[in-house]
Amino acid sequence: MARTGEPDGEHMVRGFETLDAATSYAIARVRASVEELRKPGIAAPELRQLWHIYGEDCSVLNTNVRGSDLLDDFIATPATPAECNWQALAPRLRRFRASLLISNDNNESVWAGGFFRSTYRLARDGLLERFRDDAIAAFKAKGIEPAEPKRRTDLDGCDDAPLVDAAQRHAEDADRLAVQFEGDVARRRGQARWSGPQD
Repeated sequence: MARTGEPDGEHMVRGFETLDAATSYAIARVRASVEELRKPGIAAPELRQLWHIYGEDCSVLNTNVRGSDLLDDFIATPATPAECNWQALAPRLRRFRASLLISNDNNESVWAGGFFRSTYRLARDGLLERFRDDAIAAFKAKGIEPAEPKRRTDLDGCDDAPLVDAAQRHAEDADRLAVQFEGDVARRRGQARWSGPQD
């Protein structure tokens, strides 16, 4: 955790599979930042002041979940190591393989794709963005102009992930569930906050 009291910028963690997973992560992250500042015999007002200078605040985007709303409870009741283990709750990178047929405005297409790592399976726009440079290079290698990928017309396989139903695809297109952090707790603006080093 940063010990300067200066803002460290915003950081967003994406890829939580459920709202409960994102909420548990945000609460554990804030709880850990309180415990890192706790010293034997420290008074609650002093710990609160230290947390507002050096602590981490997290919230789950598009919800009313904010770790700092529980700050008084966290200060009053020391946490167990398990309650502070936010690293175990972080989304894990998975390996995927995608084969895409990408077209330009003239309905000319090239194949692009390969392996990539992500915390969740990318949807249509995410795949197009991920393999955009590969598609441009493929268009240019074939002498196709304009070499500007516009749409994905086919997907041939994706390892390590089940097929995605329409509701889940809509959730992925909406950036999934995310926790965002911002540098300095004292300068809250409403999303999620973090006042510590970026992992």
